[in-house]
Amino acid sequence: MDRARKPIEWKRYSLRFLMIATAAMAVGLGIWKAVSYRHPAHANVQYGNADFTSGRSITVGPNKVAIRSIARNRYDGSIQILKGAGLKTVIPNAAALKQCCRWLDVVQVELEPGPERLGIVHVRIFHHDSRTIFEGNNGLGWQLVSPNIIQIYGLGTEVPERFDLWIQARSYPSDEVVRLEPRIGSEAKINGGSIKVVELQANYAGWNSRTGFLDGNHESRFSGPAVKLMWAGAWSEDHWHDVAAVAVDGTIDDSFKLLNLRFPWKNLGPYPFDIPLEAIDRLEIRPHVDDKCFFFDGLRVPPITARKFDLPPSVVRTVDEVIAGTTLDELAPLSITARVYTGTDIRPQYHPYLNTVPGQLETAVHPRFPFSLVLNENGSLYLPIDFHWRSNAGKQWRFNNLATGKTYLDYTENGMCKTKVYRESLEDLEAVKFVPRTR
Repeated sequence: MDRARKPIEWKRYSLRFLMIATAAMAVGLGIWKAVSYRHPAHANVQYGNADFTSGRSITVGPNKVAIRSIARNRYDGSIQILKGAGLKTVIPNAAALKQCCRWLDVVQVELEPGPERLGIVHVRIFHHDSRTIFEGNNGLGWQLVSPNIIQIYGLGTEVPERFDLWIQARSYPSDEVVRLEPRIGSEAKINGGSIKVVELQANYAGWNSRTGFLDGNHESRFSGPAVKLMWAGAWSEDHWHDVAAVAVDGTIDDSFKLLNLRFPWKNLGPYPFDIPLEAIDRLEIRPHVDDKCFFFDGLRVPPITARKFDLPPSVVRTVDEVIAGTTLDELAPLSITARVYTGTDIRPQYHPYLNTVPGQLETAVHPRFPFSLVLNENGSLYLPIDFHWRSNAGKQWRFNNLATGKTYLDYTENGMCKTKVYRESLEDLEAVKFVPRTR
């Protein structure tokens, strides 16, 4: 009897061993994949070593970042909203998408959570198959139109129905935020202490410890505002915080500033910002978190339809309007502004907030160059625009009719600045027409 049972027991133990070995191999394989697997996109240095998901949600730090809605405008003025699990069917910016439908293909992606938990720093859009970045000179580009809404553009060409959406952001553990008004004396409580604005300058020209802010006559590469903060309290450990300016329209200055409440001198700054003072709604101070990079791998959007494209509309502005600074609203949702400077030869450097002039300009007085026209385009589409001028004496629009100086271009990851320098007197001109081209 005993001899008859041994083979059965041996088989039982052998089967158990086989199951344990298989489970161990599966665990080992999973660990190996997690440690050694390299996503094909990581071969492109522009992706970095970003985390990724093939779905519509991903855990980023303490938050789950998800696609809230995806929509695409059509040539006939309709909007196709992608349907699926977790996607909303009511979208923002519907009117703007319809306004540009005949000349611009727009795919809009809305994220959640909003800016109270997720601060987007940079965005990149890649072709999914080739893993190459969208190039504005090929008719494809993007723009962060609000803190959690990204628009992808096709000018004369359709946005692919599948692409990689890469994001660099700060994921906050809570909606804990301290808000200060942009005025001297504004004060708020922070971590058992208090913090306030003690100095403020609308057009930052420099600062020193003896006299404070320099007057605006000093040459400076800054044209935006700057604030100096002071705080009171006792902290035995480091308390790092991010300081950001938030515009009335929700735009966030992404050049985050750092402060540590433990600093013994209890004041810091000046903090220069790119958003003009009159457009700042508030300053926000949050506990500091490191940037996280991630991407939605092969994000699917409403399909292409072999649509046609009309020419973008031309825009006319009087000379007085461009001297004051003007936004080309007819080209919305693209964010394009124009402004004229007189008596200077201007070499631009890009300014990320585009309702004002470039924040870093090399300027020199040149009697031979009576004025310069500065054009800023937010995002990465780079809409080509020609300038036509009309004089007081004649009523015909003339292209490149003026004796021109140099043209300067400056590109960054988030926009373009174009400056055209003219030798003709501005007083002899009545208006300028901005004439976009498809390419």
